[in-house]
Amino acid sequence: MGIAYTTVAIDKIVVLLVFLTGCLICAVSVQHHLQQEYIGVTLIGASLVYQAFRSRLLRSGFPSEICRSKSRMFVACGIVFALLFTLSLLVLRLEAYHRPAAFFLLVSGMAALVALQIMGARTGLGTLLILLEIFGLSALIRSSLYYLFPALHGVDPLYHFGLVTEILQNGSFPAAGYEAYADFPLTHYLLAVLESVALMGLKNAFFVLGVLMIVSTLFVFLITRDLFHVKAGLLAVLLLNMSSWHILWSVDITPMSLGTILFLVLLFLVFSRTLSSGGQFSLVSILIFFIAAVVVCVHVIPTIVLFVASVSILAGALAQRFSIRNLRIGAAQIHLNSKYAAYFGLITILYWQHAYGTETRSFYEKVVFSVYDSLQGAAIGNVGAVTQIAKFDLLQIVLDNLGYALLVALMLLGLFSVLAHENSRGTGVTLLVLTGALFAFIYIPALVGSNASLPHRWFLYAYVPASILAAIGCWSMLAILKRPGAKIAAITAIALCFTFFMTTNSLVNSDSPLYPNVREDSITWAREYYYDSEVYAGRFLAKRSCNDNIVTDGRFTNVFTEYYGYEWVYPMYPSDPGSYAKGVVLLRENVRNGRIVDRPTGYVYTYEKAPKAFLDGFEGARYTRAYSSSNVTTYVPCPSYEVH
Repeated sequence: MGIAYTTVAIDKIVVLLVFLTGCLICAVSVQHHLQQEYIGVTLIGASLVYQAFRSRLLRSGFPSEICRSKSRMFVACGIVFALLFTLSLLVLRLEAYHRPAAFFLLVSGMAALVALQIMGARTGLGTLLILLEIFGLSALIRSSLYYLFPALHGVDPLYHFGLVTEILQNGSFPAAGYEAYADFPLTHYLLAVLESVALMGLKNAFFVLGVLMIVSTLFVFLITRDLFHVKAGLLAVLLLNMSSWHILWSVDITPMSLGTILFLVLLFLVFSRTLSSGGQFSLVSILIFFIAAVVVCVHVIPTIVLFVASVSILAGALAQRFSIRNLRIGAAQIHLNSKYAAYFGLITILYWQHAYGTETRSFYEKVVFSVYDSLQGAAIGNVGAVTQIAKFDLLQIVLDNLGYALLVALMLLGLFSVLAHENSRGTGVTLLVLTGALFAFIYIPALVGSNASLPHRWFLYAYVPASILAAIGCWSMLAILKRPGAKIAAITAIALCFTFFMTTNSLVNSDSPLYPNVREDSITWAREYYYDSEVYAGRFLAKRSCNDNIVTDGRFTNVFTEYYGYEWVYPMYPSDPGSYAKGVVLLRENVRNGRIVDRPTGYVYTYEKAPKAFLDGFEGARYTRAYSSSNVTTYVPCPSYEVH
């Protein structure tokens, strides 16, 4: 097919900029020991690969059919998928608190089978079956982590668990302790209704939101199908559901989970061509206004992300209008204009001013002082602390982030390919600005040392357009291969490697590590989930302490306050003996053998290996050991000891 070239090859400009950015990242990482070289190498490699195959990519275009459909192969893959799914359930029951390596291999194999089915899928029933397989595989991965331990996964979910528990017990929102969600606790009321009506247990009710996050990726399929074609949409859904950050936030259930679901709905409304072709533009406008207002009230992070996304999409549209003559960029059809952005900004400011202002300090003062405290308290250029990358052996860093690097590489190849073709260039510019803005809000705050915007949470949202572009990148690379066997081998290898490294990295697999943990928070906070013995020990103390002080590591305090509603629990800090001198001390074995957080200052936490003097002090004359098991030890301070 003939391809019309532009007067200015915009894809070549972007390739050059990405290549130079990769070189800069490598240089800065080596100079300041940031351990981000793998990102720089990924950018450089993707640029060189695209430039080497550019002419063939231009000739191939974006065909929906890259391999002759074979119904027998489709059916065979489905049968093998069902067998592997059953086998993976059996493998999970072999050992408590552990997912064996065989489980991750089976999951990766199932993802590869789905990818093969996508190559030969036909529209209609075949598409539906593939979506059901993706959703089933996604639920398996998440439930294997979520139900592996008795308590909820993560830290923040315990806070929200405590809030929902009080709503169920009191029949109304608690008077104190949860002021941040007092104005619009939509997520908490939904969870309370699920528990009351379905009687499924609160932990199961939380997981329903995780399942809804999986199902909401259907909107990613619809977006990609409208922008490109059905098979690219299926591949985008597979990549997003297998990605580590989407897995993590599907088991760390918070109001942000509901905000993420609504974010995907809004993106679909903005990009959908099906709705506009049916004359439903006014209905789309009403839905956008309504859902945007709900997102603002649900959670801060998706609100900021949605505002950045809307502004970046509008910026992409303006760039198209400005360059339409010189670059021949066809305008991307979107349901978004400056009125929407102005409305969104207005309701955001009005709600935040009401919800976060106090009698002594206005909302604007809180924003200014929060940013100031963040910048003052954080180390400038501390990329590692904010992006959760510790300074370990480079090979370990690469292994732990290989899935992410593969996603970025495929994303860039897809972006370059979309920009190179005239019929998709407008969409490419929009996705370029959107994806670039989201990743900028991840890495730029890290460079200035700020953690106030929680940049690591933005990966969840950046992965949405990244998965769409990665699907196009993968499809484009397959299209340039001539032999069907080479295409099958390539898609199998990509799906296998991507799924395996995404599901086994320390972000979502610190429970059963296949290689050393490299995330800063994984090794310093110890585990984010607890054994039965730890939970039962905490429950025993909470029931029998009679309002006495209990002291434990900072992460485990949430189990007492939110899971058991026990208020007299305090974190202990190794540098402050007074923090653990008066009260029953609960010391987890995981902390004894790992690391513990020291006293925080502003947004900065100091992590250190549990000091020997700190641990030995509990075995001396100042304390009496009251209880001991393989995972938990409790100490009672001697009455004669006083803190000086």
